[in-house]
Amino acid sequence: PPGGGGVAVVALLELTDAFASLKKAPRRTTLFAFWAAEEIGLFGSKHWLSRPTHPLKDLRLVVNIDMLGRLREGKVIVVGWRSSPGLRLRLARQNHAGDLHFHYEPTVIGDSDHHPFYMAGIPILHLDSGKHDDYHRPSDDADKLNYPGIRQLAELVFHLVEESANDNKLPPFRRDALTEAPPAWLSASPLATNSPRLGVSFDPKQFADNQAVLAAVSPGSAAATGGLLPGDKLVQFGHWKAGAVADLLTVIQVAHNPVAVQVERAGSAAPIELQLKLSREPVRVGIGWAADSAVPDGLVITRIIADAPAARAGLKVGDLIWQVSGEPITSEDDFRRHLQTDPGPIPFHIERNGRILNISVPLFEPPASAAAGPS
Repeated sequence: PPGGGGVAVVALLELTDAFASLKKAPRRTTLFAFWAAEEIGLFGSKHWLSRPTHPLKDLRLVVNIDMLGRLREGKVIVVGWRSSPGLRLRLARQNHAGDLHFHYEPTVIGDSDHHPFYMAGIPILHLDSGKHDDYHRPSDDADKLNYPGIRQLAELVFHLVEESANDNKLPPFRRDALTEAPPAWLSASPLATNSPRLGVSFDPKQFADNQAVLAAVSPGSAAATGGLLPGDKLVQFGHWKAGAVADLLTVIQVAHNPVAVQVERAGSAAPIELQLKLSREPVRVGIGWAADSAVPDGLVITRIIADAPAARAGLKVGDLIWQVSGEPITSEDDFRRHLQTDPGPIPFHIERNGRILNISVPLFEPPASAAAGPS
C-alpha cells in the first residue's frame, strides 16, 4: 500500500542508495533493514534480535521510520529521544532549514520495530508524520501523499545517520528511560505568576490605549501601603515613563526598591510623587530551569514568570538552552552567573521543537545600572 510501511520502504531504498553513492563510506558500519510482520507483532525485528547478523554490543543507534507519507505543517513525531543522552539536540541539528516541527513523545510504546531494540537496551529514534483519517483504510491512496515531505524526512534521516556514523563516540543507552515518568516540564504551564509585587489591576480599556489607570488596589499591598488609589494614572514608575504599558508590567517585575512613582490624580493639579516598596525580590530574567540527563547539552526551561524579560523576549517552557552569551553551558552555577551578571540584552541559543533559535533578552534595567537581582 502507498501509506505507512510502503512509503517507509521507498524512503529506505533511497537512503540505501544515497549512502552507497557516497565517495567516502562512513566510519561506522551502517545496516539497512526491512522488517516483516510488524503489524501482527513486530516479528521481523524481534527475530533479528534473537539471531542478529551483527553483534548487538556494537549497535549504537537504531533509527526507525514509518508513516512518512502525510507530513502536515512540518510536524514530525519523535519517539525515543530520551533513550540516549543528547539525542534531542543531535536530531535538531539536522533540521537545517528549521521548517520541521518536532513533537517529542516522552514515552516509548511497542507500536513499531524500534521497540524490541529499546527493550534490549539499545538507543533508538522513531520518526513518523502521525496518523490520519485514511490510516489502514482503502482510501489511503497515492494522490494523498506529500511527496516533498517524504523527501524532506528522508533527508533528515540521512543527515542524522551520516553524522552519527562518523562520530567518534556515541552516548550509551539511558537505563532510566525504561522506568522514568515523563519530565514535569513537558506539561508545565507556559507562564508562571509570582505573588504580586505591586498589588493593582488596571482599567482594561485604558490599558489597551497605553494608559496605566488603576482600576483597583489590593488592601495591604505595596500599592496600598505606598498611597496609590483607584483612578490614579501612572505616569512614571522607576525608570519607566508614560509609554508602552507592556514595558511597565516588566519594569514592575525587575525594579529594585525603593521605587519612585508619579501619578496623575483627579483633583490634583500637579503629578503626585510617591515612594513604593514592592513585595518580594525583583527578577532579572525571570526563568526557572532544570538539568535533565536526557539532554546534557544544556538546561531545560521549566518556568517562565509572566511579564518578566524572558517572557517578553519569547522564551518558553520546554526550551532547551544550550548556549548563553555565546558560550556553552558548563554547569548550573555557571549559567546562574551569566543571568546575574551579563549585560543586557542577553543572547540565548535554544532548541525548541527541533528548531535552533537565537533569542535576545532585553533586561529592562535602568540605563547604566549595574544592579543584578535574582534570576
